[in-house]
Amino acid sequence: MSSTNLFHQKLFQVIGLLNAVALMFGNEMLFTSWFFSSLIALFLITLPLNSIFEKLSNIARVLLSGLTFILLTYLLKMSISKAFNVQDDAHIFEILKSKFTDFRNFHTLLYTCAVEFDFLGWEMPWKTSSTLLLPCAALASLCVIYQYLSVLWTRFKDPAAIVIQTTDPAVMYNVIQMMAYAVMAILIMRLKLFLTPHMCIVAGLLASKKLIPGLRSREMQLGVLAVIVALMSVKGVENIGEQRNIMGEYQNVALEELVDWVNDNLPKNAVIAGPMPTMANLLLSTGRPIVNHPHYEDVGIRERTKKVYTVFSRKSKDEVHRSLVGIKAQYLVLHAGWCLTTERGGCALTEVWDAEEPDLKAEGREPVCPGLWHNTPLPFVKEFMNSEYAVLRVSPSKLEISSSSSNSQDM
Repeated sequence: MSSTNLFHQKLFQVIGLLNAVALMFGNEMLFTSWFFSSLIALFLITLPLNSIFEKLSNIARVLLSGLTFILLTYLLKMSISKAFNVQDDAHIFEILKSKFTDFRNFHTLLYTCAVEFDFLGWEMPWKTSSTLLLPCAALASLCVIYQYLSVLWTRFKDPAAIVIQTTDPAVMYNVIQMMAYAVMAILIMRLKLFLTPHMCIVAGLLASKKLIPGLRSREMQLGVLAVIVALMSVKGVENIGEQRNIMGEYQNVALEELVDWVNDNLPKNAVIAGPMPTMANLLLSTGRPIVNHPHYEDVGIRERTKKVYTVFSRKSKDEVHRSLVGIKAQYLVLHAGWCLTTERGGCALTEVWDAEEPDLKAEGREPVCPGLWHNTPLPFVKEFMNSEYAVLRVSPSKLEISSSSSNSQDM
């Protein structure tokens, strides 16, 4: 593929990136992403550096351009992140580090304790194999790789030979991208949502005329494809039937009571803090401003969430209160399951804080959240409580202070 075509492809990807920035309300994280840095690196390789690489042999050009691409991408990424002082994706490297070492901190434990961020099990490969999706995608990938290796080997043996490129470079790009998604899915199970659709795209390459030239005729290829689709349909129709037979109704009375109470009793500008999933529900259902949110990729939200979650630590109630006041929280929502569970195989929020602050546990301090739930002390004031949720007012009540003062005067 010529450098001009590569330049046009990268230009289109830059346009797509700019559209994503606009549609995501100016998300600066996209400009500090590895993807943006890799695009700039490719522009440098295909424009000013291309004349230098063209003077080298095929193998040397591939190796040197690849190493240059990796080095430029890394340098650009580090430079842009420092220039804009953006650390939104720093937690990604910490998660990967925690996968292969004993490293762990507050943020990595919040991720790795969720089953969605565990390593990929055998369920997904087994299910995609039973529908023949995984074998078909693997077969198509092997055919594409074989064709490219054949071309490279021919050029290596005889650089002067004229070799016809039998496969579109975009096909190889999709195969490599699927492999990258496979690595991501193996490390973090949740990312299989990227892998499965791309497997469908790559499996569709089996219908290409150029990919499997060994068949005698196009009719034979279409016949083989018909057999494959028929075999896929056996398990595929069964899976569709299972999904259609799922009948259910979402019901959460305790959460509905909380939402109704907030709508009826809190002013429109009341600032609320609490567990991330609950905050998302309250923002959507009540429109009240919230301190933290499940968009944990944002470094600011990560730091605010950590301050909110001091309520699950072994700090004193006054330290927790100062943390909440410092982020302008006026009300704190507690969830019984999160607050009262202090041991859960190292993944209860109290245990997460114990990994962050082991000295407090060694001192014998008790978790603060159960005390706030059962017998709420000042400066917190309990405003609402049901079987699952409690709402505490963070700011001390002037009415209670004045009342206590008047009582002391009467005495």
